Amino acid sequence: MKKLFVYFIIISVIVSCAENIPFEHKVSDSGVGQLFVYNTELPPLFEVVVADNGIYQFNTKSRSNNTGYWQADQWELPVVTSKQELSSDEQERGWYFADIDKRKENTPADWCWVKSGEVRAFVDKTKLGNFIQEYGDKLPDLTKKQPAPLPAG
Repeated sequence: MKKLFVYFIIISVIVSCAENIPFEHKVSDSGVGQLFVYNTELPPLFEVVVADNGIYQFNTKSRSNNTGYWQADQWELPVVTSKQELSSDEQERGWYFADIDKRKENTPADWCWVKSGEVRAFVDKTKLGNFIQEYGDKLPDLTKKQPAPLPAG
């Protein structure tokens, strides 16, 4: 939890001082794909991030030689089927939970969409740190092996 709190503080400070800098993908010297928002590295919490006309998937060593966040080669955005409007509360908070095809009609174009386990949400990039602080302990650390689900019954 301390690590998530540190991520939140760093993202919050940089967001408050930065201009609207898009998501940026970089590759570390060790070959790990990194995704940055406002020049701050996004923690390994999201399986999929859709932002700034890019789709990024988090790869682990078991799935690919390229670990970390990498731009998806074959991932198509679904047709939006929602006719709902973004509420003023959701706008102020900076996120709402929805599958990617349920994007609300007046969601700002610069919001990103994230997926982690059962969590799917549209998030204002400037409030991504708040989102991580609120829900980070419920999101898996994708760099660690996740336990197998318990058998039903």
